[in-house]
Amino acid sequence: MEILGLIEELEELVNDASAIPFSNRIVLDKDEISDILRRINVAIPEEVRRAKWIKEEKDQILKEAKKEAEEILRSAQAEEARLLDHAKFEENRVIEDARSIADNLVSDNEITVLAENHCRNLVNDAETKAKDIKEGAYHYADDMLGELQYKLQDFLETLNHNRTELNKFVKAED
Repeated sequence: MEILGLIEELEELVNDASAIPFSNRIVLDKDEISDILRRINVAIPEEVRRAKWIKEEKDQILKEAKKEAEEILRSAQAEEARLLDHAKFEENRVIEDARSIADNLVSDNEITVLAENHCRNLVNDAETKAKDIKEGAYHYADDMLGELQYKLQDFLETLNHNRTELNKFVKAED
C-alpha cells in the first residue's frame, strides 16, 4: 500500500531530523514534508477505491454464498422427500405382495405355517429395506448440509480476511 510507505518515509524524516538543543523541537525541511504530504493526498483516493471494491466483493460473495446455500438446501430437501416417498412406496408394495402371497397360501395347515413364515420374512425384508432407504436419505441430506457448512465456512474465512484487511487500512489512516 503506497500510503503506508509514504507514512514510513515521513516517520524516517522526523526520526532523522536534527534536534534543537535543550528543547523537544526538531528542524524539518518544509519542501520534503510538503512533497510527502502531497503524495499521500494523491494516494488516498486509490486506497479508498480499493476499500470500496473489497466491500463490494464481500457483499457479492455473501450474496452468492447465500444463494448457493439455499439452492443446496432445497436440493437436499427435495432429494430427501423423494427418497422417503420411494421408501414408503417400496415398503407398501412389499407388504401388499406379502399379504397377497399369504392369502393365496392359506389353504392347508402346513402351507399356512410356511406362508406365515414367508410373510414375516417378506415384511422384515421390507422394513429393513425401508430403513436402509431412509438412512440413505438422511445420510445424503447430512452430506449436503456438511458440504454447505464447508462452503459457508470458506466464505466466512474470506470475509474475515477482507474485514481484517479493511481494518488494517482504517487503522493505517488513523
